[in-house]
Amino acid sequence: MSVTIYASEILPGSDTPLHFANSIEEAEREAVEVFRDIKTESGERELPPVNVYAFDMNVPKLDDILNVLNERSELKDCILRNRRVVKTVVV
Repeated sequence: MSVTIYASEILPGSDTPLHFANSIEEAEREAVEVFRDIKTESGERELPPVNVYAFDMNVPKLDDILNVLNERSELKDCILRNRRVVKTVVV
């Protein structure tokens, strides 16, 4: 079983870190809000486009959960798969 979740860039031109959301629209709204704040604070007139990604999220296996609990891996590395750009937004 897998579920699709969405994420938007937080820093201009960087795909890490990401803000995760339930929908493309929610991820886009968050990205636009963050980038408008960055533009206001920095005085920059132009910033790179914002990418919104879709991830297929797998249900973690018991070994994945144990590795996360024992700090051998991060949850996102165990469950997020098939990352792809689904939208590019110019702010």
